[in-house]
Amino acid sequence: MKKQELEKKIGTAIENATPNKLDSIMNACDTQKKTTIIEMPKQKKGGWKKVLKATSAVAAVLILVLCLSVILNPGTKSSAESVILLDVNPSFSIKIDAEENVVSIKAQNEDAAKILGTTDHKGKHIGQVVNVIVDSMIENDYIGELRNSILVSVEDEDADRGDKLREKVAEMVNQRLQNCKVDGAVLSQAVDCNKKEYKDLAKQHDISVGKAALIQEMISKDATLTFEDLAELSVNELAVISESKQLGTDSVKQTGTASQKEYITKEAALEAALNRAGLTAEEIKELEIEFDCKKGTMFYEVEFRVGHVEYEYKINATTGEVYKEEIENDDDDGEDIDDDEVIVDTSDFIGEAEAQKIALNDLGLEESAVAFVGTELETDDGVPEYYEVKIYLDTTKHTYKIDLRSGAILAHKEKALGGNNGNGNGNGNGNGNGQQGNQHGSQAGANAIGKEKALKLALADAGLQESEVLDIELEYDHDDGKAVYEIDFKYNNMEYEYEIDASTGEILKKEADAD
Repeated sequence: MKKQELEKKIGTAIENATPNKLDSIMNACDTQKKTTIIEMPKQKKGGWKKVLKATSAVAAVLILVLCLSVILNPGTKSSAESVILLDVNPSFSIKIDAEENVVSIKAQNEDAAKILGTTDHKGKHIGQVVNVIVDSMIENDYIGELRNSILVSVEDEDADRGDKLREKVAEMVNQRLQNCKVDGAVLSQAVDCNKKEYKDLAKQHDISVGKAALIQEMISKDATLTFEDLAELSVNELAVISESKQLGTDSVKQTGTASQKEYITKEAALEAALNRAGLTAEEIKELEIEFDCKKGTMFYEVEFRVGHVEYEYKINATTGEVYKEEIENDDDDGEDIDDDEVIVDTSDFIGEAEAQKIALNDLGLEESAVAFVGTELETDDGVPEYYEVKIYLDTTKHTYKIDLRSGAILAHKEKALGGNNGNGNGNGNGNGNGQQGNQHGSQAGANAIGKEKALKLALADAGLQESEVLDIELEYDHDDGKAVYEIDFKYNNMEYEYEIDASTGEILKKEADAD
């Protein structure tokens, strides 16, 4: 058989074995994603033309497989690729696919859950969802004239794509705020949501990973800040501090200015500091005023100098109250003289006696009917917080926290002494405790000798008068199930300690040591 005849027969066999289905296959793909067809280069005339015809069958099979893959797996290209975190106080975590459609959205706190409600945002474009969330936060007063800041955090494995997405979402938020007539501030950053440091801090302080990353960035620029203090603040408060201390970095972008309308002005803060120092603006130099915070409270830190004397004041940014003053005098010898004093206006405090009366009234008792009652002003870093009243009955101890100004009962705890379980109470209730207080109190009053008599017994044993001793401390406690008074005082260079039976007045223990 001649060569030409052999080639002709092979070609005919290939055509019969592989019918031309390319057109029908391509039609089936029309409704799916576009497929690129690679054209094969033309071959020279001759025997290879027939062979090329055979390879078309392979190409057809490959196209068929590709189309079937698209048909059977339509979501392959639309898998979640990016995470967007939105923080104000409500915090949201949104996953989107390559086409920027929402795959899932999660409320990260109760406020966010309130905003989302039961609406299903899955499949919607991120721009549409951002608009709905921003509108709802404005409607529910999370964003407005007083607090206008939003934090946008984006996580994406592709850094360039993530940065473009960050800019795009930040612009979406900014545009929506403008449309709603809100002069807002939008902070945006790239963040690694799986970074262990951020995840641990977010979990510990019950905040979002995005907010944890922002706080860490601020602390890296100002070591005087602490995570514990900043974690209690809103995004707007964080932005106010960052702007005031000029902590801006390339990693956190910002458009707009954080609102300071819920605070007094810098001028008012300076006036409060100058009034405390007894100075005028003309007398001072090297003036610095900036925002700071302590345990969730915003304040102005005002610093200035007069001659060799440096003044530093902390002014409550909401009330204008001066609650801390530091004066440092650099004398001619270069030695520093520190005068760190907490200045608090106590003129409207109810006083220890009134706080004690409120606690006793809540139990329905008179002071004479209890074994022991003591009241102290509790402070934190020198700043008064509340009155603590301790009342001892026969087998129970009541501890009250009383508001400094209003006299409201902030907390009330009951603890059993000598094996009694007590009934426990977290808020103090006169109606609920009065009868029980009378029962326990009358027995306690009958059994206990009283703190005044206990002190007289201790002083008589030491051969001293109350007017001669210093630093008297008197506590009521239970030692091995027995109610006792513990009394300490000082005389000259001696320190005396007594333990006296609360029922009999017997001196159980006594010590006298050189102080």
